[in-house]
Amino acid sequence: MKKHICLLATGGTIACEKGADGLRPVLTGAELLRAVPELARCGEIDVSELCSLDSSNLLPMHWQRMAQAIAERCGQYDGFVLTHGTDTMGYTAGALYYMLRGIGVPVALTGSMLPLTAAGTDARANLRGAFAVAASGRAGVYQAFAGRVISGNAVKKVDSTARDAFRSIGRPQAGTFALADGALTWQVPEEARTEAGKMDDETQAAFAPQFALDERVAVVKLVPGAEPRLLTALADAGYRAVIIEGYGAGGVPTAASPKNFLPAIVDLRARGVRVICATQCTTGGVHLDTYEMGVLAARCGAESAGDLPLEALVPRVMLALAQADGAQTV
Repeated sequence: MKKHICLLATGGTIACEKGADGLRPVLTGAELLRAVPELARCGEIDVSELCSLDSSNLLPMHWQRMAQAIAERCGQYDGFVLTHGTDTMGYTAGALYYMLRGIGVPVALTGSMLPLTAAGTDARANLRGAFAVAASGRAGVYQAFAGRVISGNAVKKVDSTARDAFRSIGRPQAGTFALADGALTWQVPEEARTEAGKMDDETQAAFAPQFALDERVAVVKLVPGAEPRLLTALADAGYRAVIIEGYGAGGVPTAASPKNFLPAIVDLRARGVRVICATQCTTGGVHLDTYEMGVLAARCGAESAGDLPLEALVPRVMLALAQADGAQTV
């Protein structure tokens, strides 16, 4: 059965052509469609141009614009494809995953590592995969890229140049698609995905989009010798949440180090600033109940980021801070 799909274009490498200062996005969504005529087999496709930016220039206000555009059109389409630059695609995927919770249709983000007009581009294959996801009827927010389908809250770019640049972090890969024709295979059965959703406190049956974001979220990456006063300075600057990218299982230096972070965590919590321990490791997640530095950080009021990648964690915290009920857990 033919579907009605909406393509939302935002720029990115997929839309780039070479300019005086390097690659910059210039192609429209309509031009992307014309370059892959077989996409018309999905059914009727409408195009909306949201912006034309390198994704390094996107801000949370752009996530809001994307989420609102999808929410406003949700009853008119069977699915959505969002073309996007790769550098911050993980953050946008995470933001839309949580902002559009309960959405009843598929939303597929995609882009490419080479411009559409470049020789040997991966753009056409990724567009075929994204449209296959959008036409699948499998509700939710996903990324379709290099043959992988990844849940929106698990997208992480792990390579700056490889075509297979993304991995699913903290969640099983949702599916795969054939590069030649976009043929789609879901790896996580629908019943298993639904059951897992019941364990996610951000999942609910009814579509309840949320657009409010509190951008006062900072990320501090620990390096040996880092000063605890970094946390205090961020609180003084008005930040309402600080994510600490700690070592290993998420621990921070304790009283055994002259750079003890625990008093700073206590100070921030007393001032109403949330402190969330993440990890610099790509996989494995945070375990504050294992080592002393994690146990003590939690005792001082630090929260665990669990197995969420930073890309999903940041927008999730921004949403939580903006909620009227002041949700206090990640």
